[in-house]
Amino acid sequence: MKKIDKSIFIITFILIGIGLIMVYSSSAFSAIRSTNTSVFFLRKHLFTLSVGLVVFVAMVKIDYHFWGKCSYFILSAVTVLLIAVLIFGTSVNGAQRWLRLAGFSIQPSEIAKLGVIIFIADFVSRKDLKNLKKGLLPVLGILATIALLIGLEPSFGALSVICFISLVLLFLGGAKISHLLVLLLIVGGIGFVSVSQFPYAKARVFGFMSQQGYQIHQSIYGIGCGGLFGKGLGNGQEKLLFLPFSHTDFIFSIIGEELGFIGCAGISLLFFGLLIKGIKIGTHAQSQFGFLLACGISFVIFVSACLHIGVSTGLLPTTGISLPLISFGGSSLLTNLAGIGILLNISKNNKVVAKDKMKKETGVSHILKAATVKHQPLQDV
Repeated sequence: MKKIDKSIFIITFILIGIGLIMVYSSSAFSAIRSTNTSVFFLRKHLFTLSVGLVVFVAMVKIDYHFWGKCSYFILSAVTVLLIAVLIFGTSVNGAQRWLRLAGFSIQPSEIAKLGVIIFIADFVSRKDLKNLKKGLLPVLGILATIALLIGLEPSFGALSVICFISLVLLFLGGAKISHLLVLLLIVGGIGFVSVSQFPYAKARVFGFMSQQGYQIHQSIYGIGCGGLFGKGLGNGQEKLLFLPFSHTDFIFSIIGEELGFIGCAGISLLFFGLLIKGIKIGTHAQSQFGFLLACGISFVIFVSACLHIGVSTGLLPTTGISLPLISFGGSSLLTNLAGIGILLNISKNNKVVAKDKMKKETGVSHILKAATVKHQPLQDV
């Protein structure tokens, strides 16, 4: 672990630590009501975290180029899971997003985020996106299939993240701005039509526009009550069943109520720091695949955090998206830890290459120095 980027490592584990504290604080009351124990959700979160840390360490050790070689297999597996959840998935609150496998619930749309990033990074590194027929259209066709499957669940939060990240990676990969603008208009039109077809999604949008939705109202109220320094850890009131999903979709609201503006600002800066460091790792990568993979992972975590915070503060309609590394939610936590593990492997490879390059340069300098000494006039020696 000595060669990895220490800043990202530290930020990640600070966010994980905050998550452990806030999952317990936000879920204890509802856990007592349903299971007679305050640590029910915390135990599940700890179990997922322990599995996630194993995955994290494995991803740090596996050379990131391996994932490029497996990109089509990964995307195929993601597609199978997305189809399976539509057929065999569990429906909750009008959405069929969860699949039960071997006694565990997984959310394929979360796994799809990382799968799509790996696929685009690999595809773009081998194709010329300026070639509409052989470059851009094939990748758009594949992405449209993934988007359609996620939209049918529906999971508009995950869909929004994937669409945004795809546009970012296609832009960074060299796609023409004119092509991307047309694509953006098409995606926007499809999104408008899709929302109008789902009553609950339409209700959320109208609730957001009028700022009269129950969840949005309670979320804003909770954050407002926190003030500058908050009510103190564990002293929040919104988690007492006033705010639904307080340990998942609205955990930032509980953070705002208990830790105040200072706590919210600190967490926001941590996510911003993760983005900046991730992009920096990408710019030092030795291949376009590494660059796009690092940027994609960094952006997907940051954008997911922005969406969660935007929903919690009433700036965006309710989408049901978790706060990365902090919210309760197994699929999100596992996927984000896997992504950060890959990001750290890219940083490790960058440092190894830089070290080897320095050694080569040092060797050359020694040779030149020796040659200079050898050819000096006798009286100068």
